[in-house]
Parts: sequence; structure tokens; C-alpha cells
Amino acid sequence: MAIIGKTLFMLFFLSSIFSIASSRKGPSSSNIDWWCNLTPHPKPCKQYTTQMNNHFKIKHRVEFREMLVQLALKEALTMQKEEQENSQQQQNSSVHKTVHGDCLKLFEITIFHLNRTLEGLNNASKNFSPNDVQTWLTTSLTNIETCKSGALELNAQDFNFIMQTNVIEMVRNILAINMHFLKHNKGNNNSFIFFSLKY
Repeated sequence: MAIIGKTLFMLFFLSSIFSIASSRKGPSSSNIDWWCNLTPHPKPCKQYTTQMNNHFKIKHRVEFREMLVQLALKEALTMQKEEQENSQQQQNSSVHKTVHGDCLKLFEITIFHLNRTLEGLNNASKNFSPNDVQTWLTTSLTNIETCKSGALELNAQDFNFIMQTNVIEMVRNILAINMHFLKHNKGNNNSFIFFSLKY
């Protein structure tokens, strides 16, 4: 009887472990909602990732972060193109021209940092850390917000595209996801384990 009792206890114990493990293993196959719900702004995440996630399934947080950077970069390039078109139009004041010029410079720097981030994520041999990623993304976010603040002060119609873009929320989502890698990399600065961490 004692042997049977121990056997039943072990089966119950193992069953509990497997149950907990399965609940932590993350999303099922193509459940993009699960991934986007990890971010502070799930709505734009779902909108853009659904368009892009046709050819592969997200299995790891590494893949999700890279995808978010790609989407933010694509949106930033669109924003830059619209700003270039708007800046070529006749403006009513020198203030408008100044803000347009400033925004173009800020978008250029933002795109540079997003490209830099994406290049680093695609090349594990690059000597950079999650702290670098956080710095580049924070700079990108500050640039876009600076342009948006200037546009709001002018209250000009030709800056509507900045008000309607989701790129700010998208960069904030990447910053939030990258915090996972910052936490895991803390105390292990010489080992870039964030390239192999799963979800």
C-alpha cells in the first residue's frame, strides 16, 4: 500500500509540474494576440503584425522584438516620406519651415537608430547589449515626440500625419519588450544571452 501511495503521489506531482510548465511555455502557434498583449499598446501591434506575420509563426520573444523593430522602421520611413512631401509645399511662415526642417532631421536620426537596432539584432557578433538597444529606441522615441510637440504647438493641418501615426506606440512597445532582455542580462554584462532567450 505504501508503494502504491508513493506512486500516486509521484504521478500527481509530475502532473502538476507538467501543467505549470505548459501554462508558461507561451503562445500557441500563430496566436499574435498573445504576443501583442505583452505590450503596453496591443492595438497597433495587432494591426501591423497581422499584416506582416503571414509567412512564419512567432515562437520566441527574440523574433517578436525584431518584428516590432521592422514594423516601426517601416512606419518611420513612411512618416519621413510624407514629411518630405509636406516640406516641399509652400508654407505660411518661417516657423513652419523651421519645424519641418527640424522634423526631417529628427526622422533621419530616428531611422538611423532603428536601422542600427535591426542590424544588431540580426548580427549576434555585434558588440552591443540590450542597454544599447534601449538607448537607441529611447532616442528614436524622443525624436518623434519632439517633432509631434512642435507640430501641436503650431496646430497646423500639414502635420496631421504625425498625429495619426502609430509609430510612437510601436517604439514604446519595443522598449517594453526589450526590458525582458535587460532584466535577464543584468549581472551578466559579458554574455549576450539575449540572442538565445526564448519568449
